[in-house]
Amino acid sequence: MKKQLFMHRGKLCLLIAASFSFLSVSASVTDPAKDSVSSAANIRYLGATEHLLTFSVDFLNPEGKPFILEVKNEQNETLYRHSYDTKNFSRKIYLQKTPEQGLVSFGIRMNKEVIKETFSIRPQTKVVENLVVKRL
Repeated sequence: MKKQLFMHRGKLCLLIAASFSFLSVSASVTDPAKDSVSSAANIRYLGATEHLLTFSVDFLNPEGKPFILEVKNEQNETLYRHSYDTKNFSRKIYLQKTPEQGLVSFGIRMNKEVIKETFSIRPQTKVVENLVVKRL
């Protein structure tokens, strides 16, 4: 009986090890080309001044393939469009503030692949009233 139990445990351990290796292989087969392209782009909002919104666009393009960077508003009007072929692309984009900003979409097109990030910009007005009290 002990011999059967030992062999049964050995088979169980082998089965568990095989299932873990299968899971790790199947998890690593999730379209690496798409994941690497989208992870190569980093678009973020940096802040605002009185008249401008500042965004940072970083894109790793190790092969130096040509790509197009475009920025569009909510009405799908092109605010900025330019083609580049830089390997380590980094650029700050400045957009003019308007009272009714809405949505701003950043797109990086390379061949048939498109990386798109959309930002919602809603101005908030805050009124601050400070009282100054002095002893006379």
